Amino acid sequence: MALLHEIKTDACPFRFCNVYRRPSSRKIYYDSLFKFLLENSWKDISLILSGDFSINTEKAPTDFREILQTSSLTRAFKCFTTHKRTKIDNIFCSKEWDEPSTKTHLEIGKSPHFLLEAKSNFQIENQPKQEQSQLDYENCDLNLLRRIVSVVDSKFYLSNDVNEKTEILLNHYSNCIKACVPLKKLSSKIQPNFRPSKTTKQLIQYKKKEFYKMKRQQSLVKTIQYEKLRNKVLNSIRGDKYRHFSKTKAQFSDSKIFWKGLNRFYKGF
Repeated sequence: MALLHEIKTDACPFRFCNVYRRPSSRKIYYDSLFKFLLENSWKDISLILSGDFSINTEKAPTDFREILQTSSLTRAFKCFTTHKRTKIDNIFCSKEWDEPSTKTHLEIGKSPHFLLEAKSNFQIENQPKQEQSQLDYENCDLNLLRRIVSVVDSKFYLSNDVNEKTEILLNHYSNCIKACVPLKKLSSKIQPNFRPSKTTKQLIQYKKKEFYKMKRQQSLVKTIQYEKLRNKVLNSIRGDKYRHFSKTKAQFSDSKIFWKGLNRFYKGF
């Protein structure tokens, strides 16, 4: 059945995510991908980037509002397959395909970003000129969502509930998006030319600065503790230095060796 159709996936596009290094041969169920894109790809992508995953059916064509409003994936798939294949191809095929009319929606589903790119292109091209200016897609970065298919943790694969799988997906990408978008941008509109790689580099630089700052503080505390301890020991036995050792050449060299050994001993603190 179409709901059990599986596709190969790439790793998570967010480089600091803990599932990024997992092998790309893992698989993800097509139904959760379908439901995720079904609920989010018709709306303004900037809302998705800000972590708002509510469904907006006003921008969808009238023929497909029924699909967006269905809660059951099985019913949604049946509604999808009842439409003519040409209409499905026009909506779900991007311009990269040479012969879009010969491909079914399941074959097209092997492309990780087919739904998002095709739906957004279809919506922009088919909007009237007056309404097209209102849709500010230029301020959104499609690259953040093109590789929306990802490897998720073991909870996703152990679960048989479609709704639970979808919730895991949504939480995963919501956390990734919130982690890579600064708090200032979450409350306002997404800035143009925003790239997760740039933010990741800034995050790495910040972590390095914090790490070296912590090391310097630890070194400073260690030095202060050593100096205090050394001064305390020296002050306690400094009076005994001239009491027990006379200033003859041999005895002075012995005391010099003694102080060298003492300093080396307390340098370990």
